Formats: sequence, structure tokens, C-alpha cells
Amino acid sequence: MSRIKQLPSPALVISAIALTLAVGGGTFAIASSDNSQDVRIVKRVLSARAPGLTVAHAKSADSASTAEHASTADSATHADSADRIPPLSFTPITLINGWAAAGASFRTPEYAVDAQGVVHFEGAITQTTGTNPNPFDMPAALAPTTAHINLVVDQSGGATGRLLIGTNGAVTVFDDPDHAGAAGQFTALEGVTYVPGN
Repeated sequence: MSRIKQLPSPALVISAIALTLAVGGGTFAIASSDNSQDVRIVKRVLSARAPGLTVAHAKSADSASTAEHASTADSATHADSADRIPPLSFTPITLINGWAAAGASFRTPEYAVDAQGVVHFEGAITQTTGTNPNPFDMPAALAPTTAHINLVVDQSGGATGRLLIGTNGAVTVFDDPDHAGAAGQFTALEGVTYVPGN
């Protein structure tokens, strides 16, 4: 008696097609089947579409992907914490040659060096006696090495003057050319920055 070859059921064929399409997108699920021939056909489809990936590993692969994303998110959180820059620690400036702090309305003249090595000034100064344009000196380690640094500063009456830092650290204040005496009346250091060694 000849044996009639059993063909897969229509439901299995539709399942196999759906599975094939789902594997192309990277995510799929397989329902269990009591028919061993059905399972063999599904395994062959999987092997052809995604070599090395079997029904047994589908769920664990999806879990591994989820775990990987969770790990990445956790790492990003820690990276954000590590990248925070510490606050600036300011050092008072020693004023010389008749120069003094501009008064209680302004911050004390100070400087700080940030994590990138940039020098930041704050406060304001005024000349109480004399005419020497050298209000203070910066430490030698914070002086430019090859040429002086010329910085723009605000002065009395909305004037714009200059703050020159020499290679020896000596600081000289220059008036706005159109406003004689503006530097001695008031020179703001707020927001003035420079990079030593340039």
C-alpha cells in the first residue's frame, strides 16, 4: 500500500510566512506545536533566514537586546555625572601702586583657573592714589610665555580700555583712547578670561 505524504496544514504555511517576514525585522515569536513535522519545517525556515538562530534562542536573544539597551542607558547616566565640572575656586588679587577694590557695590578682585587651564577674573578696581598703570601682577605660572596678552575691559562711563598681561606676569591697564583717566576711575574685571602660555 502506498503511503500518502502528509502536507503541512494551511495554518502552518501562514505561520511560516509570517515568521519569515518577522525574522527580517529582527523580532519574532513562535507558538508551540504538537506536530513534529510542523516544528521541523519551522526550524528549516529559521535556518534559511537567520543561520545560527533557533527557536530555543529567540526569547533569550530578545532578552539580551533589552539588557544591552539597559546597560547603555545606565552607562550614559554615569557618564553625565562624571562630566560635571567643579566650581571655580577664586584667589584674591593683591593690588599695588595705589589701586584698590572698586567698593562694596562690586565683587572683590579675584582670579581662578578652571579645569581646562583658563584664567577667569572677577570684581572691579579703581586707582585711589598715583598714576602708575600697574594695578597687580599675576603669578609667573599664569603669565604668557611668548608674547603679552591684550584683553578688552569695561571702564568708567561706558569706555572700553585694555588690560595687558606681560610675559613676566605684570598687568598694565590702558585708558580708552577717547576717555582719558577712565581706567583709574573704574576698571571692571568681570568676564575677562585668558589662557596662560599663549
